[in-house]
Amino acid sequence: MSPSHIRFALPSLLLVLVLGLSGSLAGADFQVVTIDTLRFEASIASQAIPPTPYFKLPFGKGPDQVGGSDQDPNHVTEGVPYAFRPQADGSVWVLDWVNQALKQFGPDGKLQAQRSLAGLFPRGEGVIRDFAPAPNDGFYLLSARDGKVLRTDAAGKVVVEIEGLTDARAIGTDAKGNLLVDMPTMNALLRFNPAGEIVDQYPLPQADLVNAGLCTSSEGQPYFIRGSEQAVELCRFTQASPTREVVVATFANDVPAERKARFVSAKVLGIDATGNVYVEVVACDNDGVIHRHRVSRVSPDGKVLASADIRVIPYLSPDLPRHLTVMPDGRLLGFYVYSPHWHLVTWALGK
Repeated sequence: MSPSHIRFALPSLLLVLVLGLSGSLAGADFQVVTIDTLRFEASIASQAIPPTPYFKLPFGKGPDQVGGSDQDPNHVTEGVPYAFRPQADGSVWVLDWVNQALKQFGPDGKLQAQRSLAGLFPRGEGVIRDFAPAPNDGFYLLSARDGKVLRTDAAGKVVVEIEGLTDARAIGTDAKGNLLVDMPTMNALLRFNPAGEIVDQYPLPQADLVNAGLCTSSEGQPYFIRGSEQAVELCRFTQASPTREVVVATFANDVPAERKARFVSAKVLGIDATGNVYVEVVACDNDGVIHRHRVSRVSPDGKVLASADIRVIPYLSPDLPRHLTVMPDGRLLGFYVYSPHWHLVTWALGK
C-alpha cells in the first residue's frame, strides 16, 4: 500500500500537531520515523500494533457499497460513512448517509440488512451524524443540522423526536436502552429514556482534556475522561444530582521528560461484552512526533488488564463522531480510505 495513493489526513488535533507545527528536531535524543504520513518516535513505532484488515467496502451508490467523496459532490458529509457500530456476531452497522441508509455488513463484507433513511427529510435539509441501537430493534439517529435525535422502530418509522440538542457531538445507549448525548455546548452528558424524556444531566468537569464516554457500567453509571498534559483519569459518574463520581483508573504521562511530550488527546473508546472499558491516550511533542498512542483495557473495578500502543492510518474527518471503537470481543475497530474502497481494520490488545 503506497502512502501516495491514500487520501491521507488526520483528525483535526493531530493534523495541527503533525502538519501545522514547525520546529527542528535538532538535539533530540531519539529517532523519528514516518509511517503513513505520521511521525513516530522510532521505538514506539517498532513496538506499536499495526492494523489488521477486517473487510473493505467499495465506494458507490449500490446497496453493497458505501458513499464516498465522488458520490457527495455537494460535500454534505465527510466523504466517508459517518459512523459504524460492530455487533456481537462480527457484523458492522454502517451509517451510509451519502446514500441515506443504514447498512449491516457481515465479517465477509457482504450486505446482510439495509434500512432506508431517505424519507426522514423530504426537503433534503437533514444530515444524520450518528446512530445508536434503540429498543425493539430500532435506532436512535442524531440529526446534526436541526439539533434532534429521532428514535425509529424496526420498520424505520419515527416514533420519538427529541429536540433542543443543537451541536450535539455524538450519541450512545446504556444497557436499558436509554439514550446518552454528548453536548459540548452545555459541557454535559445527557440521558433520555426511550420515550424522549430527560432523566439525568451530568455536568462534565472543567479540564484541559475532557471526553464523555457515551457508555456505562452494568449499573448504568456513565464513564468519562478528565485530564491534563501529564495525567489522565478514567472516571465514572455515580450520581447525577448532586453530581458524584469516582476515579476508576489513572494514566500518567510516562514519556521521558526530556522529550517534552504531552497528552494531546484522551478518550473513552467504548466497552466490550464483559463490561471492560477501553481508554485511548495520545502524547506528542511540540514537533508533532507521536510518543504514545496507547489503548488500555480496564476492568470495572479499575484494574488495567492490557495496554499497548497502536498505529493508525489517518484520515481527515474532524466531524465524524468516532474514528475508533470497541468490538464486543475486545478488538478495536477503525477505518482508513484507500480509493476506491473504505477499509475497516482491527487491533487486538492481547490478554
